[in-house]
Amino acid sequence: MTPTLLISKITPPRPTPSAIARPHLVARLNEELAEQRRLSLIAAPAGYGKTTLTATWAAQCSCPIAWLALDETDDDPIRFGLYFVAALQRIQPQLGTGLLPILHAGQFPPPRNFRGHDPQ
Repeated sequence: MTPTLLISKITPPRPTPSAIARPHLVARLNEELAEQRRLSLIAAPAGYGKTTLTATWAAQCSCPIAWLALDETDDDPIRFGLYFVAALQRIQPQLGTGLLPILHAGQFPPPRNFRGHDPQ
């Protein structure tokens, strides 16, 4: 059975006006973008403003943003894959279409079926 996906997990939150401004961190994310890095990882303990920072940056960014909010229930590879593809498809609808039948089947094929990989 395919899990129901929550749209709120793949939609960037709106920045709040009362949020603490962190222009140096927003500038750093813009630098990452200017260097054409395709992925930025922001890691910090809970409550340190990761979501606020990225929501603020995403709201002012002129490029497409794929947003995926993860929590402890997203440790299942199928569930994660479905959310990951859904997030990407919000900016490019064709992305991940080949992976969706595998994810909807509920289990990955054996590794030897993946392109170029033979476990022996």
